[in-house]
Amino acid sequence: GLLRLTPSRGRVDSPRARRDGRAMLAGRHILLIVGGGIAAYKALELVRRLRERGARVTPVLTAAGAEFVTPLSLAALAGAEVHQA
Repeated sequence: GLLRLTPSRGRVDSPRARRDGRAMLAGRHILLIVGGGIAAYKALELVRRLRERGARVTPVLTAAGAEFVTPLSLAALAGAEVHQA
């Protein structure tokens, strides 16, 4: 099914999401690259929400992104090692 992230409302919409709720991303593997900028703070919330919906998240944190969020906080939320670029 079609998957659409709507950052303005901070939620994920799809026909399956309305049916399956929290398990809509079960089995999906998402590579999230966090760069520099104020949006890096939002990446932490995104990781939490993706994990709630069953996705496996592999985070990559750039040097500029590390000025906004710590690798430790990203790793704790992702439940995975943070790769640094």
